[in-house]
Amino acid sequence: MHSCVHAWTKHVVNERWDDALAGLALRCVGLHVPGNSRPEYWVIQRRLLGHANRCQEVISVGFGERDGEESLTEAIHNLGLLYAHQGKLDKAEEMFKRALQGKEKALRRDHTSTLDTVNNLGVLYKNQGKLDKAEEMYERALQGCEKALGRDHTSTLDTVNNLGLLYAHQGKLDKAEVMLERALEGYEKRFGLDHPRCCSLRRDIAALQDRVAA
Repeated sequence: MHSCVHAWTKHVVNERWDDALAGLALRCVGLHVPGNSRPEYWVIQRRLLGHANRCQEVISVGFGERDGEESLTEAIHNLGLLYAHQGKLDKAEEMFKRALQGKEKALRRDHTSTLDTVNNLGVLYKNQGKLDKAEEMYERALQGCEKALGRDHTSTLDTVNNLGLLYAHQGKLDKAEVMLERALEGYEKRFGLDHPRCCSLRRDIAALQDRVAA
């Protein structure tokens, strides 16, 4: 929808603000954001971007903080993913932070959905170059995943892998190798020796060992 139509709808059709309709609109947009594994996800995300921007304006003035309802916080989380995939990292950070606040209120700090947002904040911070904040998020996500899902769960292993790559980026090579070796062992057990994840991780470990030996 064109921004002019958005404005007309807001000021003419909806003369009075309606929280219920605003929440419905936010869910309709946020819960339909496609993941990046879906074919042509980029095209669909671009089509949603105008709607997402209007939702972001509403969220920025505090909408959604009052109830902490689960589907609403998940919609806000998905807007963060949309902005991250579109390279709008500051907006993505705002949405992830809002989603995290809502999930901690509606669910709990160690709920798997909350940890998913924590992990995505870690990814975002790394992409922004905020490495200390990324480390804090990854370590929190790892501790939570180990408790909620177990050491060998795929989500736990993915966080171990992320943390290992971050340590390597920070120059903490010994800690990086420990994490990456742990992730590789878990992936091999879960997916098999020839899985693409395992092959990619072996290359990462080899490159890391070359840095250590240099």
